[in-house]
Amino acid sequence: MHPILKLVTQRLALGLLLLLAASALIFIGVELLPGDVAQSILGQSATETALRNLREELGLNEPALTRYFKWLFAALQGDLGTALTNGQSISKAVGERLGNTLFLAFWAALFLGPAGDRSWPDRGALPQPLAGQADLRSRFRRSRCRNSWRLSAHVSVHGQDPSLFADLHHLFGDEPGRN
Repeated sequence: MHPILKLVTQRLALGLLLLLAASALIFIGVELLPGDVAQSILGQSATETALRNLREELGLNEPALTRYFKWLFAALQGDLGTALTNGQSISKAVGERLGNTLFLAFWAALFLGPAGDRSWPDRGALPQPLAGQADLRSRFRRSRCRNSWRLSAHVSVHGQDPSLFADLHHLFGDEPGRN
């Protein structure tokens, strides 16, 4: 398998796992909240019959684990449920806003992606992961600028932009020839 394809597959799998964990944590958190959802919706003056009917309608009379898995399997099929505030489908509301979100994400990636790697337009290739530069920055900080000019020269020879160290040179007062 190509390394890029492997990386993308791993990231997608981790993203799905994160969504699953987040949904479970949010569900558990809501379950731990004190009070009754039906009582909160109908108010203190609600009759027992009205409360029972609402619990039946919302599925609150089923065990929590059953409700979570019903919601999860419905969500995997595209049904995220219905909003209690306005009765609209949550999937429909998300779908209406998804176009704008993807539009903004596309333009942000287009303009901000190269900003992390200042030499990107010169190489004519995709930007390198910022992790490499972060590692170089941390090595630079650990050296306390003692060998910073040698590190900058090493970085520029290997295709990185030495100007990412310029601010640190200025802050520490490091000049060529000083050790």
